[in-house]
Amino acid sequence: MGRQYKKTHSRDQGDLFPSHMDDYVHESHPIRALDAYVECLDLGKLGYQHTLENKVNSGQPAYPPGALLKLYLYGYLNRIKLSRRLEQECHCNIEVMWLVQGLKPSYKTIANFRSQNRRAIRETHKEFILFCKKLSLFEGQCIAIDGSFFKGSASRKSFTTTTGLKKKLKKLEAHIEQWQNELDQQDAQEKEEENKPNDIELEKVLQQLEDWKKEKQDKESELKRLEKSKRTQESSTDKDARLLNKGTQKVSGYSVQIAVDSKHHLIVCEEVTTEPNDLKQLHPMSLKAKKILNSDELEVLADAGYYSGAHIAKCVKDKITPYVPKPKTGGKGKKGKQVGATSC
Repeated sequence: MGRQYKKTHSRDQGDLFPSHMDDYVHESHPIRALDAYVECLDLGKLGYQHTLENKVNSGQPAYPPGALLKLYLYGYLNRIKLSRRLEQECHCNIEVMWLVQGLKPSYKTIANFRSQNRRAIRETHKEFILFCKKLSLFEGQCIAIDGSFFKGSASRKSFTTTTGLKKKLKKLEAHIEQWQNELDQQDAQEKEEENKPNDIELEKVLQQLEDWKKEKQDKESELKRLEKSKRTQESSTDKDARLLNKGTQKVSGYSVQIAVDSKHHLIVCEEVTTEPNDLKQLHPMSLKAKKILNSDELEVLADAGYYSGAHIAKCVKDKITPYVPKPKTGGKGKKGKQVGATSC
């Protein structure tokens, strides 16, 4: 006897679908909360483009910013980063069709919305945190801070550093000096000998020397540009990325700082930096979280990488109590102790 599987629907068989799009999404589906939240936002006040009255009659965009914001937040919640993927979801995902009410924006429209409304999206994040606080989802008394390396759109080979440029300039200067000495010796020998110099070989030598001189000029101008911009490194593919090293971690990208509330472990604030370590992040991240939570006093937990006497003193001044383990000293058998701002 053959195996019995579940019966499938025939593709040629007619079917009766719900007559309303709203029937496809259950009443308790979380996407309804997302839709309701965006609908209650004042997009013009938050700074979204094309939301205020068009007084100059400069043209009307095809898609409402509210629908694109819903699509962006849906992608964030479902870990869909690519604009092309979100465009596909608008064509095949019933939830997304319901959310944007059948609109089908192209990936360029979605990408442009993200890039043109970065500040407004950050303001929406702050607005959402205040909304969560009204619902008592944030305790607002104790937070934890930590950082993580994120890869950028750059490889280690794409970086130009001031140290590397100075090394290359030294090598080029040594090559140029060596070739010039050899040319001087060759000229001296030719004066003593009756034979004529080999024009082909001399031309190759001079061409190589000119190439090195040109490369030296390019490196010098690039070094001046980096020093003028007060940068020590720059990637040709991602101008904002940096070469970051922390212990055994080596990343071409960014250091992302995150502050999390202790009650439900919800993210209070974040900051993308290019700092190679966490020593300078304790006070700015603590103060930023304190302002967002609108708390009079705040306790902060962080690992030993954040231990800095200067930053702990700043935290105390701003009514922030940090609890950071003291890094291990060079002495054998001595372990770090938990210290608060009051004991420093």
